[in-house]
Amino acid sequence: GFVLLAVMLSIAVTAVFVVAIARVLPRLTDAAIPSGIAAGTVFGLVLFRTGGAVATRVTRRIDRAFFRSAYDARSILEELAQRTSLVTERNELAALLVRQLREALHPAWLAVYLRDQAGTLRRFSSATNAGPDTLDQVPGLAERLERDGRPIDESSTVDRAGALAALGAEYAVPVLTRRRALIGLLAVGPRLSDEPYSWEDRRLLASVAGQAGSALEILILAEEMAERIEAERRARQEVEIAAEVQRRLLPRRAIEMGTL
Repeated sequence: GFVLLAVMLSIAVTAVFVVAIARVLPRLTDAAIPSGIAAGTVFGLVLFRTGGAVATRVTRRIDRAFFRSAYDARSILEELAQRTSLVTERNELAALLVRQLREALHPAWLAVYLRDQAGTLRRFSSATNAGPDTLDQVPGLAERLERDGRPIDESSTVDRAGALAALGAEYAVPVLTRRRALIGLLAVGPRLSDEPYSWEDRRLLASVAGQAGSALEILILAEEMAERIEAERRARQEVEIAAEVQRRLLPRRAIEMGTL
């Protein structure tokens, strides 16, 4: 509707300009043709620049009216890359993802599922009001996601079993490792503006899921290293305790024996 209105206004303004310039310049004279061409060129440039500025302002007003601010995907991904490198636990990662996606997409709700230390895909975000607590409550969903590895929408093969309805979501993106193992899921509900998710929005969600996968994979590796170090420390401590027990079994002083 806005584009149609802009085209009609441009035609109207151009028609007014043509009528006005035709009355000002002498008709069908040698001096009128170059002057008219120059005036038309200047008018076209002014109309283009003015129309672009007005279109940008009006688009921003429309976006704000429909709860959707224009976002810069590059700045969002750069901020995520900087902050995810400092994340030390899953709750912190989930809160970061929720804040960035809510500011960019304005969904009615969203859920962040991450694989916990027990290996369960559990919901870690707090900005949700729907969806199961774990993906295990949706039979076969995790296996289908890991096998398919693609976002879930109405045309997805994963959604043929009603995955979106079970999650209560409108769109979902799996979080994968570099080896294509499923370690999380980003599920978003409908927009506050009731607009569908565009191609740019889905591309942003896929990029955010990639960032989250890298951060969570590093976090899992760090936990495995910490567990290994702790296991080695316990093993060394047990060996030291065993050595001390063995030392205590030996006599504390030399025993004098007359026949030996």
